Amino acid sequence: MIVELFFLAAIGVVSFQLMLQCLFFITIRKGIIKRALEIKNMSETVDLPPVSVVIAVRNEALIIKNLLCDLSLQSSASFEVILIDDHSDDDTFSIIQQWSLKNPRFIAHRLNNGEGSGKKHALAKGIEMAQFEHLIFTDADCRIYDSNWIERFQHAFQKGGEFLIGTGAFTEESGFISRFYQLEAFKSAMLYQCAAALGFPYMCVGRSMGLTKTKFNEVGGFEKHTELQSGSDDLLLQALVGKAKIVALPHAVTWSDTPSSLRDWVFQKHRHQSVSHLYPLWARLGLVGYECTNLMLFPILLVALFLSSKLLTGFVLVRYLMFYVNLSGLKKWADINRAIDKDWYLEIPMSYLNALISVLSLAIKKIEWTKRSQIQEQNTITS
Repeated sequence: MIVELFFLAAIGVVSFQLMLQCLFFITIRKGIIKRALEIKNMSETVDLPPVSVVIAVRNEALIIKNLLCDLSLQSSASFEVILIDDHSDDDTFSIIQQWSLKNPRFIAHRLNNGEGSGKKHALAKGIEMAQFEHLIFTDADCRIYDSNWIERFQHAFQKGGEFLIGTGAFTEESGFISRFYQLEAFKSAMLYQCAAALGFPYMCVGRSMGLTKTKFNEVGGFEKHTELQSGSDDLLLQALVGKAKIVALPHAVTWSDTPSSLRDWVFQKHRHQSVSHLYPLWARLGLVGYECTNLMLFPILLVALFLSSKLLTGFVLVRYLMFYVNLSGLKKWADINRAIDKDWYLEIPMSYLNALISVLSLAIKKIEWTKRSQIQEQNTITS
């Protein structure tokens, strides 16, 4: 009886995972075909809409020139770059100001005390200063190795896109933490790009994102969540679901460095989870369901091997193979030349490590809530 119940539950879990992977497979294949047609017709497009690239910077003196050089090498002929310094206390503003004096496309501005502080205030100021309707966003610590990155957004804008979801990738460095994080980032990209392509957008990355100024103003910009440090991307997307034409743009890729330690990974996860509770209910349930059933796959495989169940073992192995196929498909869909699929077999330990990091992240949040409550109580007593 127990064995029968196990097999029934196991078949349900594996079937759910296989169904999702098949859905990803179909979506990615459609995306690859659509992208091939776009490349074929790209030469027929003459007039692309001008765009404003808006970037908030703060204490990035050591690396900001990398991004400035990358943007200077873009093939697009019609764009400007708005750089807003958020009260840096290093040489960041001096660097971007000097760059703007030599390159007319680049405009540097430093927030004054009356313009607020923080990334959202800096981005809002940049949007206000932008002279073009179509906006592109990235972060100061990103690298753009694709000289057509801006043009990819311009083509999507020209076809009516109003909110464009690019891909934020991570470069691989030495060490297992870096490899795990890179794989996790690409798995996440597979999920949010497929969801957007299927018409169910729930997440985007501010490292590679496009938006029209009209739609930004239509929902009041960042006003509803200015007090939150994170969410300049995801919460803006949620506000525009059903109100804007949202387009998956996986081949608009930027690159960032992976966290150098497990501690950095935990704090990055913490920042992301700080706004995840504001995702729509279906997205939260779907992500939890996906991750929980994913964690069950390896124990199911071990038990299936122990019980010599060829059917169940085969199903689980096919599921893992489908992940590799889909990761390879994402690589082609996103037009990435790097071997992002070479570590696909690390999905099992990565899933458990990511679950541990999520728990640690929630623990950090609980500590912060406790400290905040103590401060509020002290203020109440004092007053």
